[in-house]
Amino acid sequence: MRHHDHDSKLRRANVVAGFGSQEDADDALLELRNAGIPDRRIGYYHTAEGGRLVDLLANHHRFAATIVWGIVGAALGVGAVYLLDRMGAAGPDPVGMAVTVGACGALFLGTLGEIAGLWTAAPGEDAPAPAEADAPFVMAVEAGGAAGRVAEILHRRGGHDLHPHAPPAVIPAHLPM
Repeated sequence: MRHHDHDSKLRRANVVAGFGSQEDADDALLELRNAGIPDRRIGYYHTAEGGRLVDLLANHHRFAATIVWGIVGAALGVGAVYLLDRMGAAGPDPVGMAVTVGACGALFLGTLGEIAGLWTAAPGEDAPAPAEADAPFVMAVEAGGAAGRVAEILHRRGGHDLHPHAPPAVIPAHLPM
């Protein structure tokens, strides 16, 4: 499902611009957001290894990984104290020890889960890169009736036009920019 959503961002875009720097692209993104364009209608891509564009607005699963692994860490900590208590080695306050070890386990494994979540991205978050070497950042916007305003924002922030109705990879290199 996510792959379809991603592809449709490029297909639905009626304004596409390339940027030479991330600073210019970030400024354009901020201004688009201030103009009321939601992120779900903006594709903000960066050229990555292998000739692909990665959507910088794609959802990563850090939060979910943090929660899941935090719960696992808490359960393992409490379970370890339960086993220690059954063996008589939990000390005079097994409940306090269970809370402490459970919290430490949740923090430790939750942090590891967040770190692991940085590398797990929503499926289908990348697209073919543009032929232009001077556009390491591409913004594709489904602007609807506000295409003129969106194009003006992107141009003011340093963007140059790319073909609006095709994924950037099929843009012939000989088209004037």
